[in-house]
Amino acid sequence: MRLLPAPPTRVARWTTKVLLVAMLLGLFLLALRTWGTERIVYMPERYAPSPRDSSDWGPGAMHVAIPSTGENLSGWVITPKIKGSSRYCGTVLLLHGNAGDARQLIPIARWLAGFGLRVLAVDYRGYGGSTGVPSEHGLYADARAAYNYLTVVMGESGDHIVVVGHSLGASLALDLAATEDVGGVALYAPFKAFGPAIRERSGFLASLLGTDRFAFDSRGSLPRVREPAVVVVGAQDAFVRIEDATAVLELLGSIDKNIVVVPGVGHNTLWQGDAAWDALERLLDRTLVRTCRGTS
Repeated sequence: MRLLPAPPTRVARWTTKVLLVAMLLGLFLLALRTWGTERIVYMPERYAPSPRDSSDWGPGAMHVAIPSTGENLSGWVITPKIKGSSRYCGTVLLLHGNAGDARQLIPIARWLAGFGLRVLAVDYRGYGGSTGVPSEHGLYADARAAYNYLTVVMGESGDHIVVVGHSLGASLALDLAATEDVGGVALYAPFKAFGPAIRERSGFLASLLGTDRFAFDSRGSLPRVREPAVVVVGAQDAFVRIEDATAVLELLGSIDKNIVVVPGVGHNTLWQGDAAWDALERLLDRTLVRTCRGTS
């Protein structure tokens, strides 16, 4: 007589189900870490730029294509028509954060152009009308490509360029200021390093999802920044807290530096506070107001 195997016990059946669920969860997390983490860190808006968009950017606006390590970046240059009587002389490079695209910088760009400044706002790869897919290495290259466009193509002197970066864009601005000749740098909601900040806020979840592998680490760049600098942070910013921004300020190598805390605003509403605009204007008073040709 042939003996048949005993049917699985209830415990064995549950063990099999648990192992199956654990396997599926592991595969899901692996897929998320491989393909989904970028969607958490990079949240671009995509659009196709057209000549009609120039009216949004204001008088003197022109769409430009900027090459960057195999990609074509979409950028907007505003060249004001003001001559001779402008308060400032020079150019401001605007670097946006991890979400949206350069269009969110339109109010700032138009305000700066009103002072007679030339402005360049650029979409990183994978953002706005730019080609490619966002990556940490790629975004650093894109900021450098925008700077090179101003200095090589447009002939602007490096010390006549003020770089303004928000959040992730502040990390890119710091990298430029540490390695290139710039006139000044404005850091809005900056962090010393993205990875440690994520780990501190999210703990085990950050490691589980893999978001802490994105470094954007500016700790090596900060002491090498010698130009005038301002750090701006919202009093209600839950991601970059006042003490985080203060730590950035302390690490900056610049002697001419200050911090501005904007009351009543958070990380993504920073520009809703008047003090955020005043901080940039005061930096311009310390930098580009002295660059006008024929003045001291």
